[in-house]
Amino acid sequence: MSWSTSAAPHNLPLLCQEAARNGHRDAQFLLGISHLCGIGGPSNTRLALRWLQEAANAGDGHASTAIGVIHDRAIGVPRDATLAARYYSDGVQRGVPMASNNLATLHESGQGVPTHPAMARQLFESAWAAGLHLGATNLARMLRGGLGGSRDVARALQILLETGAKGDANSWVELARMYHRGEGVPLDRGKVTEYLKKAVALGSTEARGIMNQLGITG
Repeated sequence: MSWSTSAAPHNLPLLCQEAARNGHRDAQFLLGISHLCGIGGPSNTRLALRWLQEAANAGDGHASTAIGVIHDRAIGVPRDATLAARYYSDGVQRGVPMASNNLATLHESGQGVPTHPAMARQLFESAWAAGLHLGATNLARMLRGGLGGSRDVARALQILLETGAKGDANSWVELARMYHRGEGVPLDRGKVTEYLKKAVALGSTEARGIMNQLGITG
């Protein structure tokens, strides 16, 4: 999970502090993210958790999801997948697509929660339906591999094509991989080239690297 902070003012913590202390949920969330990302000062996980927890207690699903990410990725704390899953679950209940995606990843790998491919697929489906591009690529991967349900390469292709058309470079890269490896589709270097170029046009350095490896010019 990531938050766009490039345009955030350096004095954002100062702007939010009074409102946060007065119980304003959005200010608490912004203050927590500011401490997490080091806006206006060094990153401080302890303060980030304090304010994100305040926002989560007030019903902010994005704050719960952020706390889950901190524990899942061991950002200034020991990794605790079980605790991460608990916070992701709260985010899912509050309709946060990234929470669905991240909880699905834990269910797929069996970290912090029982291994449950069908549940993972359902959560990835929810994340994709809510417009999360990462959910789309993960769902497509499960569909083409028959993980957590029946294999459905045609639907995987449809999802990746739709998400790629909406500007997701990773979807074009995944499509290129499918046609390069023949994963449920015929080998097709022409489509590999076409999809990698689409990804490069969207700024994908990964796609550019694959093109170089395959000797594709343009």
